[in-house]
Amino acid sequence: MVSVTPWFGQPSSVARSVVALLSIVGGLLFAGGCGQSSRSDGAGSPNPVTADAYRAAVEAARSCVEAKGFEVGEVYDSSVRLMLTFTVEGGNADDRDQAYDECYEEHLATIERDWFHANVPTGAERDAIFEDLIACLKENGVSGVTVGMEQQEIIDAIVAEVVSDDSRFAASLFCMDEHAALFPDEMYPSQ
Repeated sequence: MVSVTPWFGQPSSVARSVVALLSIVGGLLFAGGCGQSSRSDGAGSPNPVTADAYRAAVEAARSCVEAKGFEVGEVYDSSVRLMLTFTVEGGNADDRDQAYDECYEEHLATIERDWFHANVPTGAERDAIFEDLIACLKENGVSGVTVGMEQQEIIDAIVAEVVSDDSRFAASLFCMDEHAALFPDEMYPSQ
């Protein structure tokens, strides 16, 4: 079973994994968050997307993948803040990823980017998410991260402190992935 969460312009699970690993080593990490923002109306975006419109687009991508012959699970909240996902099973990984990528581009890419940018947490909400990231990183041996640090500074700390410990390194990357909403321009670069 593969869980696919469209993000970073790399919708396929294999592409995301490879890109995320290479990016962290190169200094660019695709980060994410868990939970849901209190905002859900797409306000503030040049192309507002409602929660219902976003869900409908994810459902359309899901139906598209299913129509291409793959088994798909129900849409659910992903570990990436604000995002929805679904599982895909069957076939080989390359065919599955190709089908997903095609459906993502056709039904979801633009809507999801607009949804995400319109709902990025700010102020106290962002600070609380940052504190959660700091706690997650501390649990995995990364210290010295403070609220408001730039993504590259955090990546440098991860690499400096835990890159030689595979399990802590992977867990720290997962922390960053869970808190992607803190770094919206890395998640979906502005166009």
